[in-house]
Amino acid sequence: MAASRIRRPAHTYSHARIRKHGEATIQTQNALSATASFPFTITSDIDLGPRLSAALADGQADVIIREGDVPDSIEAVAQGVTYQLRPDELLLDIPDGTRMHVKEGREIVYSRGPDAGDRDIILFLLGTAWGALCYQRGLIPIHASAVLAGGKIAAFTGYSGAGKSTMAANLALRGYPFFTDDTLIFDPSAKGDGAICFAGQKQLKLWGDAIDKTGAEALDPVREANAIDKFYAVPPGQSEIAVAPLTRLFLLKRALGDATELNTLTELPPAEALQAIRRNLYRPHFAEVLLGRKPLFLALKKLLENVKVSEFVRQLGPENYETAIDYVSEAIGPATSQDS
Repeated sequence: MAASRIRRPAHTYSHARIRKHGEATIQTQNALSATASFPFTITSDIDLGPRLSAALADGQADVIIREGDVPDSIEAVAQGVTYQLRPDELLLDIPDGTRMHVKEGREIVYSRGPDAGDRDIILFLLGTAWGALCYQRGLIPIHASAVLAGGKIAAFTGYSGAGKSTMAANLALRGYPFFTDDTLIFDPSAKGDGAICFAGQKQLKLWGDAIDKTGAEALDPVREANAIDKFYAVPPGQSEIAVAPLTRLFLLKRALGDATELNTLTELPPAEALQAIRRNLYRPHFAEVLLGRKPLFLALKKLLENVKVSEFVRQLGPENYETAIDYVSEAIGPATSQDS
């Protein structure tokens, strides 16, 4: 990746500015109010940049992120190669030697691997650890990127590499306010009509070729030492809105080789929609352990009652690139000026 791709925006971010714009009013519970922009507040000893500006707080906060001692093990009820899990705790072992302990929805403690830089730490803090924290607080993190259409969320989910971030960036280029990348946080307990969701991250993560195609503004590399050709980026249609109702969820899929149509859009029946949502939760194997079986079922039920879930199958390739975006744009309707 040539260094010339990284273009800094005219403005710069600092903790002071980030916290100035944070208007989260929730202190001990998750609830929606007229001024809420995130369901909980956080303080962190590592600079998270503008990705979670709505959640950052001065002084006392609901969640603390800090460097410190991480236990060797916990009394796990589920575990894998890189994690140990129990209802109120996650212990995460990252290949670079970094370790993280997420406890009771109130704290993320990390110990740094010998060669881990801040960007490497943040990538996992705002990934697996962040998802676990949300579950512990009764929230549902969906692995999705999203834009706003008419003040409501149209979100895109699917397997890794399905094009979630690129779709959101392309729609932002066409005037749809960008809402979130990678993580969409559903609050089942939020007061208000519909499926109220919060923006998990207010920056995109895009591969170099996607930045070139979408007109997004590249910022820092996702990993230290520019190890991969992926960057944090700001789309043309950035929005300060951080909470809105989710009404459309698109499951992105690649057409099979013998497909005769360039693009097909199919609304999923309830049983298939339920499975699609469950598969595309953030770290779905954590959900039942950290949240509980009944709360998870009730949350998914509320989503199904308020969200139209569709499968969008498209052929990949330059000949269908713009056509596929047109297809989705028509499905979600116009982006209104009030959301700009």
